[in-house]
Amino acid sequence: MAYFYARHCEIVKRESDIYELPSDIKDRLMNDLDQRAIHVEMERGKLTLKTNKQRERATWSDYGYQSAQEWKDSMSAQPQNNFLEYAKRLKEGIEAALTRIGKAKLGTEIFGHWADEKISGNKPQKELIFRLRNLDTAIEAIKDPIEIWEDTNATGKQYTILNITETSKGKKGIMYICDENGVGRTYFFSDKKSLNSGRHGKLIYKKNGAKAK
Repeated sequence: MAYFYARHCEIVKRESDIYELPSDIKDRLMNDLDQRAIHVEMERGKLTLKTNKQRERATWSDYGYQSAQEWKDSMSAQPQNNFLEYAKRLKEGIEAALTRIGKAKLGTEIFGHWADEKISGNKPQKELIFRLRNLDTAIEAIKDPIEIWEDTNATGKQYTILNITETSKGKKGIMYICDENGVGRTYFFSDKKSLNSGRHGKLIYKKNGAKAK
């Protein structure tokens, strides 16, 4: 079986399409790949073999998608109020409709995550005030995202919702991370290129504005 597996993997790589193999060879090869938890995928015109773990951690570049830095669409900024009012709302809990997942649930879990963030100097206060003042902007942005990625970690499924939005500091990328029930772990704003760090696992939703290369 090992010889068969190695030999016909080379055949597949040369032909670049497993479905062009004779049916008996294709069936034997696919059965062997299934038993080894290996997936056959096309990436940038080349056929590759990946284990389950490798497949789960695939990134935007593996799939051939354009960098988030190239995204053009953006949401409008929402009016701002005193950040303490937003902190109170977040503490009480907020729900918003969320594409493919159901509902986003923003609450005290987010404060806990922010408290654990390692940020030096006086940035924590300024950064958290900025996030709170732009809470309504964040909510609108995650309701109509450009992409949603599904991944797994030690606690189970995790979703990363990505968009571009106007803010009081200009156009920013926004990333909202939640568990499989939509419960938010964090949201934050960044430059557009930094959104690429959240684009790994399995892309489960892509808006027209995020075209592949």
